[in-house]
Amino acid sequence: MLDLRTFLSVNALVGLAFGVVLVAAPSVMLQLYGIPGGAGAVLFARLLGAELLGLNVPTWMVRTRPDGEGAAFAVVGHAFSETLGFAVSFGAAIAHVGNAMVWSVALIYALFSAGSLYFIFAGRVKMG
Repeated sequence: MLDLRTFLSVNALVGLAFGVVLVAAPSVMLQLYGIPGGAGAVLFARLLGAELLGLNVPTWMVRTRPDGEGAAFAVVGHAFSETLGFAVSFGAAIAHVGNAMVWSVALIYALFSAGSLYFIFAGRVKMG
């Protein structure tokens, strides 16, 4: 069974890795997922990267205090973000946006969404 500290660490590291690549080299990520480039796509990729960094830096910071209120806020924030990200990426995959790699994004979001929701509904985070 995965403990909250490990879950927060893995979630943050994956989010930070995607965030850094999306901000620093968005064209690489767009090409990998078969999404047409252009100034607008690069801008939105960088904005997504900035959001991933903004969500995951605090998650990384609170991972060492899994019993604290900050960890609960991080898990709730990730639950919303990952669940919506799953819905959007699954819809994109179904609509054949990009290439087959888009399914990997839906899977990553699904796993982290399920993990966050598990920690919330199993009462493994202190919600105040």
